[in-house]
Amino acid sequence: DGVLFSKVREMHGADYMRQKCVAINGNVSEADLGLSDYDRALLTREVEIIYHCAAIIRFDETLSNIVRTNVRGTKLMLDLARECRKLQLFMYMSTAYCHLDQAVLKEDFYPPMYDPHSVIKTIEWLSDDIVNSITKQIIGD
Repeated sequence: DGVLFSKVREMHGADYMRQKCVAINGNVSEADLGLSDYDRALLTREVEIIYHCAAIIRFDETLSNIVRTNVRGTKLMLDLARECRKLQLFMYMSTAYCHLDQAVLKEDFYPPMYDPHSVIKTIEWLSDDIVNSITKQIIGD
């Protein structure tokens, strides 16, 4: 009933909105995004737009959890998007905590400091205790 979709509701009616917007349980930090087989099939069959903005932005979270959610979770969302037959748009909203060596970030592509696939594999391979012990050496203070 919010203002955000009021124009769509005016044009198409409330039933249209209920048909187009469906709540799905999932978790970007889990394998396969925590989706059931049924929900994954529904998404890959019907979704036209993905707006991905799930992220950990807390500074007191462990590096393992941040990588699982922010890096691997985004990779898994992109994998899901590739499976979506009707997909027209994948919109990604990044955290503001990237490329800290740049004073100004433009809307441009920046090379990552580390290969994201290697970071994911490393975090999955190492124990949380080891990752916690080397976090400062990896990201600094």
